[in-house]
Amino acid sequence: MAKGMAIILVVVGHSLPLENWARNYIYMFHVPLFFYVSGYCFKEKYLNDALTFVKRRLRGLWWPFVKYGIPMVLLHNVLCAIHVYGPLCDVVPYTLPQMGVAVLKQFAMSGAEPLLGAYWFLNTLFGASLLFYGCRRLAGSKWAVAILLAGSVACLLLVPYIGGLRIVFRMFLAGTYMALGHLFAGMESQEDRFMILTRIKRPIPVILLAALVAVGEWMLPHEMTDATLPTLLPCILTALAGIWMLWGVCQWLLAAGSRLMVRLSHVLDFIGNHTLTILTWHFLCFKVVTLLIILLYGLPMDQLEVLPIIEEQAAQGWWMVYALAGVCVVFLKKQKQER
Repeated sequence: MAKGMAIILVVVGHSLPLENWARNYIYMFHVPLFFYVSGYCFKEKYLNDALTFVKRRLRGLWWPFVKYGIPMVLLHNVLCAIHVYGPLCDVVPYTLPQMGVAVLKQFAMSGAEPLLGAYWFLNTLFGASLLFYGCRRLAGSKWAVAILLAGSVACLLLVPYIGGLRIVFRMFLAGTYMALGHLFAGMESQEDRFMILTRIKRPIPVILLAALVAVGEWMLPHEMTDATLPTLLPCILTALAGIWMLWGVCQWLLAAGSRLMVRLSHVLDFIGNHTLTILTWHFLCFKVVTLLIILLYGLPMDQLEVLPIIEEQAAQGWWMVYALAGVCVVFLKKQKQER
């Protein structure tokens, strides 16, 4: 359910114009939640079976990147020809050698195509998973948090001298959220009497956490990858407030007995189990909405090149149509499975 909420927020965040307050609010915590949940769901049995763990990561993260990335690379020039890509999104056709290099990059989980721009998440989660696994196996739950956080700090210290470490920092920070989620799961399973987070079911704690995120957004608006050394700890604390806020909402939905809430929880559960589908196709669904806007408003066809949205129309309320299209693609998959 938490993953379902998070992927909906990802799509809504991509649907909103830049500098929109709601967008900035969402960006404070929605991506860290995915890493936190990944750590929460980590199975201890893999600590004695590294090969199986790596195989599962390859199958769940590396293979989708390659499977969808290579066809998108091969279609790149076609998409440029029909104005899906173009100068308005700073994308030009590939030469044959450039296309070959782009194909090879997919095997390294690098250089995702514009319509798969959200795939940076997959390579970050892949790297973070390996870092988290190694730290958890060698040092235990609590020390894994400390080591990964120290790695994040070390990367930030060196980024001014080695710019490429920004990507490594992103993996260490994602690994830190994974370690925190795993630590939380361990404390929860032991019914630690100090674990007040398991009792965030009522509206007041959730509202207070939401207010804390709002204060963080007002004082220090940021995305996960924007953190600097002075802002690292406030960013993590604000993200945790947002994560626990949604955690509380999930617990409240599970505790509610009404038919509507049960149905809503089932929908969120289904969406949460198919986040990759939405992550893969929501930018393409946005293009369909953009085409509709172009036809209704009589805009030039080259506006289809804009990624991910036409901001002027999105600000007028079309962001809701963008978001609906991006999320509802998952229900097409459900219909196909039922058939």
